[in-house]
Amino acid sequence: MPKTLRRDVRFVELGQYLSEVRAGQYWRLEKLTSFDEFLEKRFPESCRKAYYLMAIHENLTKIPKQHLREMGRHKAAEMMKVVRRDDERFDCAPWVHKAKDLNRQEFEREIPETRSDKRDAGKASARCTDEFFGRQVRFAC
Repeated sequence: MPKTLRRDVRFVELGQYLSEVRAGQYWRLEKLTSFDEFLEKRFPESCRKAYYLMAIHENLTKIPKQHLREMGRHKAAEMMKVVRRDDERFDCAPWVHKAKDLNRQEFEREIPETRSDKRDAGKASARCTDEFFGRQVRFAC
C-alpha cells in the first residue's frame, strides 16, 4: 500500500490516539508542560491537522470507523462543518452516502457554506480558525 494511502486510512486511529493522549494527559509522562508541546515534539508542522483528526474522532462518533476510513480525512473534515451546523440534528446516513458516491470536489460543493466560513473568508490572522470547534484558537506549534 502506498505511503499516502496508508496515512489517509490511518487518520481514524491517529485521531483516537491523540484524543486519548490529551484526555489522559499522557504527555506528562514525557515531562512535557502541555499537550501543545507534545504536538510540537511529535507532530512538527502538522499541529492543526492533529486537532482536525481529534475533532473527527470526537465528533463523528455516529459514523462507523470503516466508513470514515473509506471516505478519507478530507471528506470527514468537510463533514465536520455540517456536524457543527446541525449539532444534535446531524443525520449522518445521507452524508456518508454522498461521501461514498461523490469525488472530493463534488462532496465539498455539497457542504453548505456556514456563518463562520463567511466571517473568516479572506482574513489573515495570527490565530487559526479551528473549524471543528467553531472558535478562534491559538496553536502553540
